[in-house]
Amino acid sequence: MSLYEKLSILVGLVGFGILVYQLRKINHQNHSNGLNYLYTQSASIRLELLRRPELIPYFRNGDVIAESDKDYGAACLIAELYLNYFEHLAIQEMSLRKHDWETWLSIMEDVFESSPIIKKVYVEKLNWYAPVLHELVHKSKKIKLDV
Repeated sequence: MSLYEKLSILVGLVGFGILVYQLRKINHQNHSNGLNYLYTQSASIRLELLRRPELIPYFRNGDVIAESDKDYGAACLIAELYLNYFEHLAIQEMSLRKHDWETWLSIMEDVFESSPIIKKVYVEKLNWYAPVLHELVHKSKKIKLDV
């Protein structure tokens, strides 16, 4: 084998090594970006509830809000925020580490199960959400859609 051929193989191997390294960095960055966005969505919902503490029982304590309640519209909008967050979470499942996924899923199931308004909005607007969220809700052993 000539020196040129040996150098060509060496350059190819080094290039391949650099490519693998860059792909790993991109994968790590995508994972970090996905988690960051989930944290941002979660924080924005919590901030909204801090601005409207009278709505917290409808999302944490299992309280039912009447359609005639002056805060019903606001509660529905916050439920939509939660559902968009859960949909994003479901879409991210494959990019999350198993432990991260199990933690996020547990949070989603607990919040979903403790909020009749989230369940009601979900059932009324099923066509607004991706099939991956429907699959997640239906395979959950904790979430009961009794609306």
